[in-house]
Amino acid sequence: MEENKKILILEDNPDTFKMMAKELQTSHYKVIPACREGDNDYSEFSDSIGKMYEGTIFDYVKDVILNNYNTLRAIVCDLQIGVDNNKGAELIQEIRTKIKIKQFSLFTEFIPIIIYTNFGNDPIIKPALANGATAYIDKHMDKDASCLKSLVDYHSTKFAKLCEEVILKKTFIVGLTFCGKDTRSFVHDVAQILAMQFSTQKVFFDEFHESEIVGLKSDQVLDGIYTEKCEYVVLFMSKNYQKNHWTGGVEWGAIQTKVLPTRKDSLIPVLCDDKAKINDIDFKRDILIKVNQTYPNKNLTAKEVADRIIKIIIDK
Repeated sequence: MEENKKILILEDNPDTFKMMAKELQTSHYKVIPACREGDNDYSEFSDSIGKMYEGTIFDYVKDVILNNYNTLRAIVCDLQIGVDNNKGAELIQEIRTKIKIKQFSLFTEFIPIIIYTNFGNDPIIKPALANGATAYIDKHMDKDASCLKSLVDYHSTKFAKLCEEVILKKTFIVGLTFCGKDTRSFVHDVAQILAMQFSTQKVFFDEFHESEIVGLKSDQVLDGIYTEKCEYVVLFMSKNYQKNHWTGGVEWGAIQTKVLPTRKDSLIPVLCDDKAKINDIDFKRDILIKVNQTYPNKNLTAKEVADRIIKIIIDK
């Protein structure tokens, strides 16, 4: 589930972008330019953005943020960007006020934006800070990029911590644990029906809350969600569930050690595949729902499974 954290660099000079990307690209960070999906040639993009008129720079930036927000952890912005070399402060204000991320309203308010110019007395620095920039660095003085790297690391770590705190403050009626390789499409349909009953905010299904969990220390976050924040956990058992790192290692590991010993009745096992095998689950005694029915000879639909889950929860 966890991917490299991304840093978006807003820079319209291709040579400067390449230099900064080389400085910041690490095993922990993937550097991306403000290019729309499919714009593979950054030099062509920078040529066009340098000639843009007012308003169009934000359109590009908005697209790339919306396409990458779930792994974006910092923005590095040249204040002297755009047709008149003075669009940085305005661009920051637009990012803070005009981009809305569904399910994570704090994103554009708190995503760190680190600004830079080549001149420490540039008059556009103060307006940029007033418009929501997080920190400023004099690029001319930071020749080895050590300060910039430190700022990015410090503020991106703080932002990731905020994301964890946001998701861990929530409580859920039901959480779904499943191996996406085996059952994602089916579980997606079940989750949609459960959300109609309880709301998406009360159903922990990764697609409902991806902006709050992807790119974080997800093992710790998922441990807390399944063991402390979900009243009920639905376990979709399939042949690859226990072989998968996230489901068999992280999610089931947390449930096995913290849920089974104290509140086993909150676990709802759903057998999706007769070949599935999970430690500490007895097929004859523990399975509450079997998707593959031998009598009558048919498979339960997603709606039938969701309805049974809802009934179990309501009856308890």
